[in-house]
Amino acid sequence: MNTLQNQAFEINSDVLACIEKKEADFIDNGHLLPGYLSHMNIANLYKEVRDCHLVDTGTFQKIGGISELINQLTKQVQRARYERCMLKLAKAYKGYKIDLPAFLDFRGRIYRCGLLHFHERDLSRSLINFAFSNPEMPADSDEVMEALLYHYKSYPSLEEAGISFNESLGEAEMQGRVDPILLGREARHHFQFIAAQKALVKKKIEGFPVTKDASASAFQIMSYFLLDEDMAKSTNLLPSKDKKIKDIYTNILSEVKEYIVRELGNNSLSLIVVRKMDRKMVKSIFMPMIYGKTLMNTSSDIHKSLSQHINLLDSHILASLCFKFWKEKYKGMDSLTSLIRNIGWFAAAKGVPVYYVVPYFRTSQDYMKSDVVKITVYDRNHKRRQISLRVHTDNRDRRKTEVSTFVNFIHQKDAYIAMLVVEKMLIEGGPIYTVHDNFLTTPHYSRKLPSLYADAILELGPPLAIINDMIYANLIWNAEGSSPEGWSHGGGSGRVIPIGELENYLENNMPDGISKKMEATWRQRMKALLLSYESYASSISGVSQDYVGHLDMWLKFGDKVRFFPEGMRKNALHP
Repeated sequence: MNTLQNQAFEINSDVLACIEKKEADFIDNGHLLPGYLSHMNIANLYKEVRDCHLVDTGTFQKIGGISELINQLTKQVQRARYERCMLKLAKAYKGYKIDLPAFLDFRGRIYRCGLLHFHERDLSRSLINFAFSNPEMPADSDEVMEALLYHYKSYPSLEEAGISFNESLGEAEMQGRVDPILLGREARHHFQFIAAQKALVKKKIEGFPVTKDASASAFQIMSYFLLDEDMAKSTNLLPSKDKKIKDIYTNILSEVKEYIVRELGNNSLSLIVVRKMDRKMVKSIFMPMIYGKTLMNTSSDIHKSLSQHINLLDSHILASLCFKFWKEKYKGMDSLTSLIRNIGWFAAAKGVPVYYVVPYFRTSQDYMKSDVVKITVYDRNHKRRQISLRVHTDNRDRRKTEVSTFVNFIHQKDAYIAMLVVEKMLIEGGPIYTVHDNFLTTPHYSRKLPSLYADAILELGPPLAIINDMIYANLIWNAEGSSPEGWSHGGGSGRVIPIGELENYLENNMPDGISKKMEATWRQRMKALLLSYESYASSISGVSQDYVGHLDMWLKFGDKVRFFPEGMRKNALHP
């Protein structure tokens, strides 16, 4: 962490100068907001809009009402303040070497703090470079060229990116839009596109930041634990044969539409799903599902998205079908989720924290129930009133522990992978910057990141050994009847724990003096945990033979195909 935080950055003076010189053009094109907006008082703005509403009610109704207009204006004012703050900071830091502080949460995830850091909007990302120089290192413009392509538009493959971008350049030349600002009007990351273009033109390649982002990292980790090759390919953990970039949510979107139409038939509800369900909606449904999102919450979210077209009953039907599709599509995921959550429940029921273990550290999670306590206070006008405070008790919150255990389990593994990648890059001697599963380095070292990420995942070890670690740390360690000499911490080689042995541990460690109702719940949970463990272990047992060798074969990244059509490099470098 000390080395990570000591990485020096500098302001990208070329981008800053471009913004200062052509600020009016950026404002006219909608990429920047006028500076006067940042000085507006939102309270006064509300009064002025309200007065205008009284004079011309009809116009406001067409816009969407006074509340909608105030909401939009407030967002614009906040955006303008953010933009002006970033530009002022960049001017203040210009010419200095700066570092960006970081901290870890209790799971080990890396967070950046401070106003100016890359894990933000397009403008702030474009304003920083690595303060890195190595005269002996050859210039690597290919990675910057790829960054320029993908800042311009999202492409399914590098080959298609080259062809499509070359066509866009041809059209731009015909229309006289050779200037990078004019060319980048349609770019999805406008300022980062300009930054990449200027780095290529001025041959300032060494410190240019190239981003490598893990694709749906939670699903990648799940594909690893389930040994699901299809999911690994759909999250780009494994390369596909066509060498195209996959998007798991786009895949799920097409599959869930087909499933709902097949289940409901060709009626009006299925027609609405086909027409209105999009990737954003699918992500909001299925991404939280692996973290334990409930059917009722999913139904509520679907109703919010499609409230103009369906009622509450229809949204519940669609949510039920989404859950049914999920369980049929990813059977092993349900078993793994249930297993980890039940481990958390047993730890809380025994009155001990939940422990998560990785080689670098151990995380302790201990959620307590809160009681509402009312106290009397006096306000500034000396009026007496009561306020409510939530005070933690000594009683563990079993429900919150159960719901959060799987989330924290995945996040800790994600954090450990990030730590390994950072450590490996530091050994390579390259600069590195990260937030969660998003990595930033220079063009030369960015080539190494995919293989380093794959190696980090391989170092997790056999999935069943990791699950056994979780069981040992929370159910067996210090438990009555445990035998450390016969069942070593670390899960051995990832062997399956005999169900009878695991059942004895749970049976013998039932808390003394519990009620009959709690005893029945304990036995019910015990049955669910044993069933989940047996189901999960059997689902991967066929793949777990020679596991590391199998995964190593999976994760061999071939050389990237670099397809730059003739003339594209020349055109892209044209000032």
